[in-house]
Amino acid sequence: MKLEWRRTWPDVPADFVAYDETGQQIGRVFRDIKPQGGTEWQWAGCGRYKGWNLSGAGRCETKQEAIDALKQAWSAMVERRDRTA
Repeated sequence: MKLEWRRTWPDVPADFVAYDETGQQIGRVFRDIKPQGGTEWQWAGCGRYKGWNLSGAGRCETKQEAIDALKQAWSAMVERRDRTA
């Protein structure tokens, strides 16, 4: 799956929105500060595909893990939807 990544806000370097091949926004990954200190990456799905909405979210230790989790959630939702069509 190929995604296009854009910054969510120009002045926030660790916050990105993902778009699929059709230009549809599918989710976001961003770095956050943990309450106990340190940082983590969060992901949130927000895409829509053939009438279904992706509404998953999670926390990861690295940016790449968050990207992979968002991709996996999107791919799984698309696959489920295509099977029911």
